[in-house]
Amino acid sequence: MNGELMWNSIISKLTTVGIELQTTTGLWFNASTDKGKLYVDKATIYTPSSKLSMRRPISKNDFYLYTPTTIAG
Repeated sequence: MNGELMWNSIISKLTTVGIELQTTTGLWFNASTDKGKLYVDKATIYTPSSKLSMRRPISKNDFYLYTPTTIAG
């Protein structure tokens, strides 16, 4: 799966409320979308939560920088 397909898949499946996800280090964070943009924030349900102090946007270009060029699947 290339970055564009992955971005579109994530944006289409998340909601404005978001979903709490766990990192490989065990911290939880909330991922959500709003008007086609991806946001991350600290978790409010699960602990331990990330220490993000505010909701942060992730642009499509930044997303591409942080993800592999292609992902199997």
